[in-house]
Parts: sequence; structure tokens; C-alpha cells
Amino acid sequence: MGRKKAFRIYGDYPELMGVPEEIKREAMPQVVKHVAEIARAEAPKRAGLSSSKSIVSRIKGSVEKAGLVGRVRAGAPHSHLIEFGTRPHSLASGSGKSKKKPGSRLKIFGDPSIIRMSAMHPGSAANPFMQRADDKAPPVVERVLMEIGAAALDHSIHKTSDLLKDLFGDVG
Repeated sequence: MGRKKAFRIYGDYPELMGVPEEIKREAMPQVVKHVAEIARAEAPKRAGLSSSKSIVSRIKGSVEKAGLVGRVRAGAPHSHLIEFGTRPHSLASGSGKSKKKPGSRLKIFGDPSIIRMSAMHPGSAANPFMQRADDKAPPVVERVLMEIGAAALDHSIHKTSDLLKDLFGDVG
């Protein structure tokens, strides 16, 4: 089996710089999950097609480095071609794009009666679905951090309140 290929768009989130590590560890799985969902929503889909080979099914998220780094990857072998587009190129044998032996004839897709020595692929426009997901991620990161931070603050207040009650009794 060949090597699995993936590409990543790296996000820079200043919101995470001043956050304590324990909050990052708690927030990262949720952040990765939400950003992967955004990437799946942004990825191109073919109507009626939901196979295991689709782009959408191969977008995966993972949390690494003790919960401090989150990664969202598009693991389909052709993901980069969709994200960045392609230039027009030859499909002729011997051009580096074909696995056929030089001089062999190329069947054109669709009509089996058409046989040619070469063909040109017109190229494709870029559809930067991972970049769009990265652009939409900061509000999600901020929301998750606010929720977890509020829960941590609430827990801290209740813990402090309980400690004060133990020390001074129920005042008021």
C-alpha cells in the first residue's frame, strides 16, 4: 500500500497565545472537531455521491503534542489539486502524467471509439475549501475558549465559595 498523503493549511490564532495550557488541552478537541466540520461543509461535493473515496469523508482532525496542537487534514490524494487548482497539461504518454508506455494510444473518456496519441487536460480552477475553513475558524476558536473559560471561572468561584464557607461558616 502506498504512502498516505495529506496537506494542511496552517492557521495562526492569536487568541490561543495567552491561554493557559490546561484550558488549551480542554478546548483543542472541540476546536478541531468544529474546524473539521467547517472544512467538510466547504469541501466540494458531487450530488448523490457519498463514498469512502470522497474528499468530505477524508477530512480528519487530530489532537497532538499532549493536547496543545490540533490538525485538520484533507487526506484524499487529489485534495491539493482541488485546493490549489491545476494548469492545463498534456495527458500524452511519456509526458509524466500518464502511466502508459510511450507510443501507446490513449482512449478518451466517454466515447470508446475515439482513440488518440495525446490529449490535453484543460486544467481546473482552485477551490480553496481548506483555506475557507481556516478563515472561518477564529470565531469558533473564540467561542469554544469563552465557553470553557466561563466554565472554569464558574468552577473556580464555586470552589472558592465552598472554601470560604468551610473557613468562616455560612455568613449572611
